[in-house]
Amino acid sequence: MATELFQPFLINQLLKTKIQPPSHNTKLAQIIIKKIDDKTTINSNPEGYIIDIANNKIIISAENSTGIFYALQSLRQLWNYHNTIQGAHIVDYPRFKYRGILLDVSRHFFSVKE
Repeated sequence: MATELFQPFLINQLLKTKIQPPSHNTKLAQIIIKKIDDKTTINSNPEGYIIDIANNKIIISAENSTGIFYALQSLRQLWNYHNTIQGAHIVDYPRFKYRGILLDVSRHFFSVKE
């Protein structure tokens, strides 16, 4: 799985940051990446993920490497904003299984035939 791909990054970058669980213990956190158990939790979306943060442990659950990537982006945003992370449970997935574009007809003019 993608654990081998992300493990060096996690060890070299993320583990240097001190995680503060609700008890304000400043030990270094353990980060665990695992395959998600119940896909219905993320609406069976391959980009979905679950992050559980508690007791100096961060557990990332995802269906594939895409979900792990987006979970790491969320963690990175939390660290950059707060420099510490409190205990949390995050479930995130896109609302739709596809990505689309919006073509604004007021900015892209069409003839009557089009």
